[in-house]
This record gives sequence, structure tokens and C-alpha cells, in this order.
Amino acid sequence: MSEEEEEPGLDEVGEQLRTIGKRIGYARRRRGKAQREIAYYAGITRLTLSRIENGARGVAFSSYLAVLNALQLQDMVKDFVAPERDSRGEAFGHLHQKRAYFGKNDRW
Repeated sequence: MSEEEEEPGLDEVGEQLRTIGKRIGYARRRRGKAQREIAYYAGITRLTLSRIENGARGVAFSSYLAVLNALQLQDMVKDFVAPERDSRGEAFGHLHQKRAYFGKNDRW
């Protein structure tokens, strides 16, 4: 695979990172806060916050959470992967329950 070609799904991830980053930057600006101030309260560098706002890859998820906390948006994360909102995962949940009942090594 050449450097120009990305693995399947990576372009979608990149777009999601850019969208989230733009929204975080917008939330910061709506609050009238400088990157330096939010970075300080998040416990990260201003460069890391800039990378988040620009949708760069390789930024730790904990840094995103710290920024959301600094922006007082932590309540929005609570439902991020809430089981009751995961309709696709319901089928897998049933399989997991069967496996727990029968045991990992049992064939069913």
C-alpha cells in the first residue's frame, strides 16, 4: 500500500477527527477562551490543543476528554457509548450472554 493510499476507514476517521476538532475550537471561542487557558485547565500543552482543534491523528483520547472537561462539556460524553443507545451492539450483546452462559470454550 503506497503512502497516498489509506487503509479502509481511515479517511472517515480523519473526517470525524476534523469535525470534532472544529466543534471543540468553536466551543472554546464561544466561551471567549484562549487556547493557552483551556490547555492549562486541561493539563495539556497549547500545541496538543491546537492539534485537537485541527483534527490531527495520534492525540490521546484522554486529552480530548480533558479538553471537554475544561470546556465544561463532560456531560456530553456520558452517553457517548451508552449501551441503551447502541442498537447495533444488541445482537453482539446476546452472543456475549450466550458465551457467558455456555463458557468460552463451549461450541454452540
